[in-house]
Amino acid sequence: MTPLNSNHLKVKYIITLALLSSPGTSLSETFFCAHDFINSTRISTFTRHDSQFIEKSTFLKNTSSHEVQIIHEDGKSLYLMGNINSRGTGIGASFTLIDKLNGNYSAIYLGSVSGESSTVYYGQCIKE
Repeated sequence: MTPLNSNHLKVKYIITLALLSSPGTSLSETFFCAHDFINSTRISTFTRHDSQFIEKSTFLKNTSSHEVQIIHEDGKSLYLMGNINSRGTGIGASFTLIDKLNGNYSAIYLGSVSGESSTVYYGQCIKE
């Protein structure tokens, strides 16, 4: 098995476990997403709350939660922006794209100062 296929299966396995271990049932729309991050896997759950989403992210047993705004949404795609803050000497925000049809997912943090932006992270999502 190639490393790409191995990582893809690992991410799907982690998402499936997160989905199965989710407490209770919810009528809101939820996406369970995962991507490789610093030699581990970062899991993010995006749950619709009124006209925005709440993102809960877990990495190395640390969990954070914040609101993300819907920039654009249609039947195929969901564009989110959040984590708006001052970082270092500049300002920045995170951007998340979710393909609703095939579960592809990408995320990036863009900073206003050189060296404060992240690389693009790619992963998979499962919709509850």
